[in-house]
Amino acid sequence: MKWAVAVIAFVAVFSAFAGYWAASMSLHPARRLLTAELISQADEVFQRDGAQRAPFDVRVADGILLRD
Repeated sequence: MKWAVAVIAFVAVFSAFAGYWAASMSLHPARRLLTAELISQADEVFQRDGAQRAPFDVRVADGILLRD
């Protein structure tokens, strides 16, 4: 009987940890550095799909211009 309670407790703790990890990774994915290789890969996809890059500005609600 004690082992069944231990197994249930372990499964509950593991499920809570796995759920927290999965939710945090899907809602807040890890950031990665934008490298020249990634840009060239994106350019290849754009060329294949007949698209092109275009510069644009992003302003937040209070009017401040976001920059890289």
